Amino acid sequence: VRIDGNNGLQSVSCPTTTFCMAVDNSGYALNFNGSTWSSPVRIDGNNGLQSVSCPTTTFCMAVDNYGNALTYGGPIQGSPVVTGITPSSGPTTGGTSVTITGSNFSGATAVDFGSNPATSFTINSSTSITATSPAGSGKVDITVTTSSGVSSVVSADAFVYISSNPYHSLTPTRICDTRVVQTGVSLNECNSGGAKTLSSGTVLDIPVVGQDSIPSNATAVVANVTVTNTTSAGYLTVFPGGESTPPTASNLNWASGGTVANLVTVALGPNGDIEAYNFEGSADVIVDIAGYYGPDTTGNAGLYVPVTPSRICDTRPVQVGVVSNQCNSGSNGPIGPGQTLTVNVFSQGGLPGSGISAVALNLTAIDPTSPGYLTLYPTGGTLPTVSNVNFAANQIVPNRVIVKLTSSGTISIYNPYGTTNIAIDINGYFTDGTSTPTGASSFMPITPTRICDTRAIQVGVSSNQCNSGGSGTLSTSSTKVIQVSSIDGLPSNITAVVANVTVTDTTSSSFLSLYPGGNLPTVSDLNWVQGDTLANLAQITLSSGSFSIYNFNGSVDVIVDVEGYYQ
Repeated sequence: VRIDGNNGLQSVSCPTTTFCMAVDNSGYALNFNGSTWSSPVRIDGNNGLQSVSCPTTTFCMAVDNYGNALTYGGPIQGSPVVTGITPSSGPTTGGTSVTITGSNFSGATAVDFGSNPATSFTINSSTSITATSPAGSGKVDITVTTSSGVSSVVSADAFVYISSNPYHSLTPTRICDTRVVQTGVSLNECNSGGAKTLSSGTVLDIPVVGQDSIPSNATAVVANVTVTNTTSAGYLTVFPGGESTPPTASNLNWASGGTVANLVTVALGPNGDIEAYNFEGSADVIVDIAGYYGPDTTGNAGLYVPVTPSRICDTRPVQVGVVSNQCNSGSNGPIGPGQTLTVNVFSQGGLPGSGISAVALNLTAIDPTSPGYLTLYPTGGTLPTVSNVNFAANQIVPNRVIVKLTSSGTISIYNPYGTTNIAIDINGYFTDGTSTPTGASSFMPITPTRICDTRAIQVGVSSNQCNSGGSGTLSTSSTKVIQVSSIDGLPSNITAVVANVTVTDTTSSSFLSLYPGGNLPTVSDLNWVQGDTLANLAQITLSSGSFSIYNFNGSVDVIVDVEGYYQ
């Protein structure tokens, strides 16, 4: 076997069956660890070696080409190799803690982000380095330098600097469906080679840039992600493409056989893609694009204005907890099969009467009479082939929606099957460029970061602000304040946060309300029945850098994974 390319070997010594040291015809040394050979390394400067003898795995004697003797105390180290980085993006101001994985990192003397050195770095092991990004811009390669050389540039070492950006709303479009082509499932990038159903522990790469008019300078995407045909209880994690490992976060949680959906806001990887990781069992994945974040030449379009949550629509009749509103007065009421309900947004729930390009809201299906889904879209447009909320009969299921508005200021909700009540809670809106209201903010996506987990510290649950004094489980009618600003590397000037909120260990039917402190609003963000584990994306307005979580009934554990923030 040719071990050393074209050089060939001239000397080898093997004290055991799992360790060998060799010298090639060019005087370079290389060693064998039982399965692979290291890269050739120049041990003796320009002299080169001509022979080597190793009586043990930790002692070798060599002779160089000038007859000089030298000793060595262990295996040699080849040039460093970078195989992955997490996260693969961060703000242009720097300060992102990046974990670099690879090999031959021992004794590293430098870590560079393009031409700029890391602010600091720590060698965790020969296969891991943690480095803090310097200020920068654009797409750069992270390289590691040791006495043996500099890591080669590869696609896995790409890091993207991201500026905070405005939002660009789109008509909802399906870009990925892993199910095989059939009635209701068109050919797309996720089934072009046949079904790409995710099995346990697998990752699906989903190209985004170029799909649905999303440009190459997009920094993050907003998408409704649905899982179906699930064979066991599990969860899905959606994260930026190019990262070596999924983050400790989840976006969708389900029981065996469940079909669930959740809105996801995720930064794009260096190649303009995202990845979906399936923890257990098999599941089909569907991705419907709602919009993206990226540069805007006007400077004031697509900025987010958070508001105190407010219910603008409830189709149930007036009763305790349900006031008279536009959706239950006159001829309005539950949405029947094949029907569409039009809801006015302008001048509702603290929103202005104009200047809105898109609105962020929570859409809840209440007690549907049959399994089905709801589709929310701009009034007057063509009904898109997408879904926003999926449900079984008699469930209460919420989901976050960011929907584009037309000049009429109305949105439409289509229900194909059965009859269902709905509720709509407004969280904020995006500007259309005609004005810049006070509090308007741009968006910064981040790799999902867990800032709160009320469960007691255990395997899979680290110490955090919600369990540092022991389990922080919420009881009936209890409220917990969650600090966001200046937590886990987040900045201090945050006006609102995008977070995936998960409930688990639920002891009774209940709901959560997420709000910026003060009086408890009449809204809900998650609704569940006893025993459920489920998640919902939230766009949460902050007050003094924090928000409040209220639990209506029973006890529940809450997990908060931040996906980005407005500043």
